[in-house]
Amino acid sequence: MAKHFIYETQQFQRVQYLKDILGRLEAEVGTVLKCFEEYNAQAEHKTGFWSGIRLLMPVIESVATAMEKAPWELLEDNLAVKAGNLTWQMFRHSLTHGDLLRCAKYGTQSVGWGVMMLRKDHNIKDGRIWLDLFTLYDKLVGYLKSEIAKDDKTVIEVKVGINYTNPPQYIIDDFNKIK
Repeated sequence: MAKHFIYETQQFQRVQYLKDILGRLEAEVGTVLKCFEEYNAQAEHKTGFWSGIRLLMPVIESVATAMEKAPWELLEDNLAVKAGNLTWQMFRHSLTHGDLLRCAKYGTQSVGWGVMMLRKDHNIKDGRIWLDLFTLYDKLVGYLKSEIAKDDKTVIEVKVGINYTNPPQYIIDDFNKIK
């Protein structure tokens, strides 16, 4: 299948882009996580587990890209998540491209996963990967602050748009609907 578009990019100094990400992370995701925490403190049925991961993983991907790392490398090297690649595949992909938990299997071994909000270390044992949303968020904020403090002014290219070069008819039709 031919690619019918190219990504448009914008140049940023790495430090500024990371500052922008941190600002959005704290204002948006941090606020939502606080709402989950307040609600769950008084609620019988807790909430926010899946949606919290859905909020954090795209930010992790953006930070990894800015740092020229794979997301699973950022998870392992900087966010205290063991088995980063497997974690990335199981958490990010299953809740971005579907609405059910996915397990991973290799030979006779099967690994499941879950999300907690206890402000504890991630727990990876007994065939399960448990991520703590608050810990993941706090580690990500800490990592961003430490990278921002380095004041790295390297210019990076960030995808900011899609430029259709030879689109299929259904894309042209959609553009015509919003003229």
